[in-house]
Amino acid sequence: MEDRNHNFYDKERLLDRGMDEFIGICKGLIFDGIVTYDEAKNLLIWLESNKPVAEKWPASNLYKKLIIMLATDALSTDDEGELLSDLIDLTGNPKVMISGNNPSSQLPLCKPAPEVYFENAVFVITGNLEMGTRKFITKVIESLGGEVSLKTVRMDTNFLVIGDIGSKAWMHSTHGRKIERAIELRDTKRTGLNIISETHFMESVVKHVDIES
Repeated sequence: MEDRNHNFYDKERLLDRGMDEFIGICKGLIFDGIVTYDEAKNLLIWLESNKPVAEKWPASNLYKKLIIMLATDALSTDDEGELLSDLIDLTGNPKVMISGNNPSSQLPLCKPAPEVYFENAVFVITGNLEMGTRKFITKVIESLGGEVSLKTVRMDTNFLVIGDIGSKAWMHSTHGRKIERAIELRDTKRTGLNIISETHFMESVVKHVDIES
């Protein structure tokens, strides 16, 4: 049993290391604002050589798309634009990166952004939000009738709010375990969980405060 657990944690550690390398490659690709055929092909080759990473979110989404896009020996202008957009969403807002912070991935966000309600809704917060401290945001949510789960994304979670700036406590520079857990629940458990940005959350708070006043 001990050897089995040891092997499991070794595989998880290697997977996390591979995911960090993948994210680093993607950040490098968007630096000049264009993704060429050769760059896309090399990324696909890397993913093919690192299947455990390719089969895990967020690499899995991009891996499937690259296979389709590169079925021929060319990359259309539309595909180039879509791929660049996906890479920017995956790695986070470039403006945050330029400021010296690690941006959070925008890839998990629900599109279109859902209507946010607070009464009897369960919220989880991850990353750093500009509107205030975690304690302040918790008070705001509770004042509007919601509940905040501080430690984990539960089965009854309604909204995961992702701050624009990534947390230093995250497992990866662009996302952490809460986001991975939320993706799993949303995509496989059909819980009705919504993943929203800090901006959309703040706009929703303002709207609800205006309605109540």
